[in-house]
Amino acid sequence: MVSKMQSHAAPTGSTGSVVRDMLRRGEKFYPDNIAVVCGEERLSYREFGSRIRKVAQILQNLGINKGDRVAVMMLNCHRYLELYAACFEIGAIVVPLNAHLSAPEMTYTINDAQAKLLVVDDACLDLAQRIRTSLTSVSNYMYA
Repeated sequence: MVSKMQSHAAPTGSTGSVVRDMLRRGEKFYPDNIAVVCGEERLSYREFGSRIRKVAQILQNLGINKGDRVAVMMLNCHRYLELYAACFEIGAIVVPLNAHLSAPEMTYTINDAQAKLLVVDDACLDLAQRIRTSLTSVSNYMYA
């Protein structure tokens, strides 16, 4: 009985490798099935995978490498998922930020995490602009 239970154990890789493998399997075996729904936006596994690879390339072009931290100041949407998966793809570390934090709290969190990149969307753009000069580790900004 013990050996049977062990054979059905959860994958042992990091969260990033498990998510990456799941998305690759979806893209390989179910390329036209819907992978992501966000409002009226519908993305197949093929489309989602393509978008993830494009975002990963953009991150690398911005100098983001394995182990670098990417702070994300965005509301939940498909672009957030693409960014998250792209970070997994290149080994970057996602630092999700609570959009309801005050400016001092947000500044502290980003600086403490030593984020190299800050990604923002429309909903958080004003706050990002207000704290920009106080961010000590952020060398690039990305608008999503």
